[in-house]
Formats: sequence, C-alpha cells, structure tokens
Amino acid sequence: MDWSLTIAIIALTVSVLSPVAVTWLNNRHQLKLKDIEFNKERKREAVEAYVSAAGRFIKYSDKTSIGNFGEHIGSIYLYVDESLWCHVDKINESLVQYLPDYKTADAELRALCKALNAKQNSFKL
Repeated sequence: MDWSLTIAIIALTVSVLSPVAVTWLNNRHQLKLKDIEFNKERKREAVEAYVSAAGRFIKYSDKTSIGNFGEHIGSIYLYVDESLWCHVDKINESLVQYLPDYKTADAELRALCKALNAKQNSFKL
C-alpha cells in the first residue's frame, strides 16, 4: 500500500470535516448563549413586573393594581433566588388579606429590591 496516498486521503478528509465540525460547534455554542440570554431577559422582566405591580398596589390599591399584582404573584418564585422568598412571602401576605398592611409590604418590597440589587452586583466582574 502506498503511504503517500493514505496520508493524502486522511489530509483531505480532515480538511473537509474540520470546517464542518467547527461550524457545528460554533452554532451549538451560539444557541446556548442565546438560550442563556433569553432566560436572563425573562427573569429580569418577571422580577421587574412583580416589583412594579407590588409598588403600584402599595401606592394606589385600586382594582387595576390589585389585578396586576395578582397576575405576577406566583411567577416571581420561578425567577427569584430561594433565599429571597421570605421577602416575597411577607409582601404577598401583607397585601393579600382583607385589610392589607401597606407599611409592612412597602418595607419588605424595599428590602427585596435591595437584596436583588446586592445579588445582581455580586455577579458582576
């Protein structure tokens, strides 16, 4: 068997497969990055919607703000770190009762926002 022919076939195979493999790996990596970016954006939107709805409920407590808060009351748990659930629980308990405790809810909402900011800043480089 001629070694030069074998080496030439191997080189040709590698030269054809290499760009295909690199392209496939790059596309896979880009899809993962897009997925991470999409999930971070959904998390940010959900947290902002909850904080905004809770703030509106505390400030105005009309039917629209109550309904808006009710829409976001459960989704916050999907996106907030478990260590912050105590703040969310206290906000929800303070507002979802016959006579809402706006003062406690406001204090807990501020604490939640500060804790969210601290968590966010701890991941920045």
